[in-house]
Amino acid sequence: MIFQKTLTIPAETEQANPTMIRMHLTAGTLSLIHPLVPSGCYGLTGVRIMRGGFQLWPMNEGEWFVADGFTDTFPMQFELDAAPYEITIEGYNLDETYDHSISFRVEINRTGDPGLSLLGIIEERIPSNLQQLVLSVIDSEGHSERMVSIMRDELLPILQASLEAQQHLVVRSYDGASLRETLTF
Repeated sequence: MIFQKTLTIPAETEQANPTMIRMHLTAGTLSLIHPLVPSGCYGLTGVRIMRGGFQLWPMNEGEWFVADGFTDTFPMQFELDAAPYEITIEGYNLDETYDHSISFRVEINRTGDPGLSLLGIIEERIPSNLQQLVLSVIDSEGHSERMVSIMRDELLPILQASLEAQQHLVVRSYDGASLRETLTF
């Protein structure tokens, strides 16, 4: 899954007081960061990605990514297994005249997510055309029984597993967290 967010940093925004936006994601593994820094920043603009109080990118705490005309990607493996499923993008801009906008594309890998199995079954087993679905429900050749069987035997267990996994993540996300971490969730 690819998510994208653009941070517009006003002119004369200092490092000590950066502009910030939140990027809402989903549970999974953050596997790729792709900053799109346009030409014209001339090394006056810096960005970083935070997760709570932890600097996620670049990895050197207190450092900023500074570039001009940059469109490369950075692979990584960071588990987003506790709510909130979001990151914060921060940026400064020492340019005295121009605002600068930097876009970020973030890839989340959701392998092992029970919800993806649900999507697969829906795509494979349930007719994509609504008219086909309506006709199969009223068809006298047992199609409505087949639909009920698929829902009961295949979709319901996946939905139950997904709900249990989400409940476990919510409990786990607060377990062992400090008061400060709990308040920032």
